Amino acid sequence: NLRYKEIKVLVNEVKLIEIKNNANLLYLAIEENEDIKNLQRIFYNKLPSKKYNPDKFVFHITLNIGKDYNQSKRMQEIINKNFKPFEIEFSKLGLFDYPGDKLKEIEL
Repeated sequence: NLRYKEIKVLVNEVKLIEIKNNANLLYLAIEENEDIKNLQRIFYNKLPSKKYNPDKFVFHITLNIGKDYNQSKRMQEIINKNFKPFEIEFSKLGLFDYPGDKLKEIEL
């Protein structure tokens, strides 16, 4: 049972990490937010999967997934030159799996 009109989150950092299959992920980090975790629990309860556990999931906005670390690092440096933390507000949420398949979507 959802009780939100919209949710606000703070996008606060540009991060680059190594992921499976010798790839790396460039993403915008989202400050921890209980509203997001509660929404993730709805997805998790309908589509239980260890990787979607809201207590361990890294909430983020993917910018790039690739195997060329140097290219991703350059992209991160370019973005960081002018990056300032910002808030976003949304009223629809989707759960996607790599490489971008939509698993579920809900409207708040």
